[in-house]
Amino acid sequence: MPCTGDGTTGLMAPMWAFENWSRTRRHVVPMRCQPTTVTQLVAAVQAAENASSVAKAVGSGWSYTDVAIGPDVRIGIDTDLLSMSLAIEPTTSYRSR
Repeated sequence: MPCTGDGTTGLMAPMWAFENWSRTRRHVVPMRCQPTTVTQLVAAVQAAENASSVAKAVGSGWSYTDVAIGPDVRIGIDTDLLSMSLAIEPTTSYRSR
């Protein structure tokens, strides 16, 4: 089932100074998206894909390594404003571009 965004990515802010919860990792990310709906989340991912950028979705930042946000990330998708859990539907195949 394809996902489509509505074109809005939620709140956006430049130059996000991401820091993990233990303050052992810090990276400045050029763009931060804060979607509040699944549609906005999809639009944020699509915007990153269209710009050929690396994007990562980050929750609470409970990571001791760069797995949350590393120096290659150009768009950080902050999921703190999402007001629901997202269900993942099982798929039988994976299609990459």
